[in-house]
Amino acid sequence: MALSGDESAFRVYLSSTVDDLSDERVLAARIIGCHARVVDSYAAGVHSTVVNCLRDARHCHLHVVRTLR
Repeated sequence: MALSGDESAFRVYLSSTVDDLSDERVLAARIIGCHARVVDSYAAGVHSTVVNCLRDARHCHLHVVRTLR
C-alpha cells in the first residue's frame, strides 16, 4: 500500500496473512480504523511484496501482530 493522502495521520501496521483469521482481521482493521490509518494490504507493483511490506512497516507508528491462538 503506497503511502498517500494525509501523511501526518497516525498509521498502524496490521501484520498477518490475509487468509489467517480472516474474521478477526476484519474486526481488528475496523476497530483500529476508528482511531488510525490501517496499513495492511498490498497491490501488485514493481517491487516484491516483501519490499512493500518492509517499506510500509517502517513508515508506521505502531505494529499490531496477530497470531494464531
